[in-house]
Amino acid sequence: MLLAATPQGDDVELTEELIAHIEDLEGFSEKAYYDVNGVLTIGFGHTNATKTFKFDEETVIDRRKAEAILLADLIESQKTVKRMLSNRGLTVNQPVMDYMVLVYFNRPWVLRTTMEDIATMNADIAKQSQIDAYEEEKGEAPDWYLGRLDKEFAYINEFDDKTEDGTGPMKDVEPPPPQPPEDDGKTIQEILEPMKDAPSTPLPKENLVTNFFSKIRELFTTAVTKQQEFNDRIYREPFKDMYDKIGGTNE
Repeated sequence: MLLAATPQGDDVELTEELIAHIEDLEGFSEKAYYDVNGVLTIGFGHTNATKTFKFDEETVIDRRKAEAILLADLIESQKTVKRMLSNRGLTVNQPVMDYMVLVYFNRPWVLRTTMEDIATMNADIAKQSQIDAYEEEKGEAPDWYLGRLDKEFAYINEFDDKTEDGTGPMKDVEPPPPQPPEDDGKTIQEILEPMKDAPSTPLPKENLVTNFFSKIRELFTTAVTKQQEFNDRIYREPFKDMYDKIGGTNE
């Protein structure tokens, strides 16, 4: 689990793995600086928008202080995410909740417009929704933004394996192929059945090509006949009485 809940309920445990992940995404700076979006930043991606620690261009902090600020930021982010989920009537598992906290921590304006898509727990939908949100707000999504999305999804999946309990994080999972209706399955069996009864004796050597294609034509004709019988049974017979009453035909 990325963000471990503590007995206080809304608090989170700041693990070494989480610090390393956020440092990989945000970097770390003891001095205040302006990020790629022109926002004054310090520590592990902290800005004045969170209101947990106010600072200016002259502020300098050490790593221990930065970790305390990061913890406060994540706690506030988690409280806000829980409130947003409740207001929208959404329910998600813990890994997806953790992901939403990371999104809100870095880009709250994106989560406000993509929460429903992220809640689907479909990685493709969640990622594309955030790309669309960025491009609608700021223009074409830059490479660093796309790279950040990939890193965030990779980190969530690294620490929360869906195969453990079946309710893990967002994954790119191919849906199972649709199964044919029961009648279709029976008809396929009926079509294939004559092919299994093909003679085991080899075809005569004389006119080998002619005999081969003759057998293929025979099998094909059988298959077409079986399919036609199926079509009559499914599509024509149920409506036969109706057509008889109106003096028409169901051809």
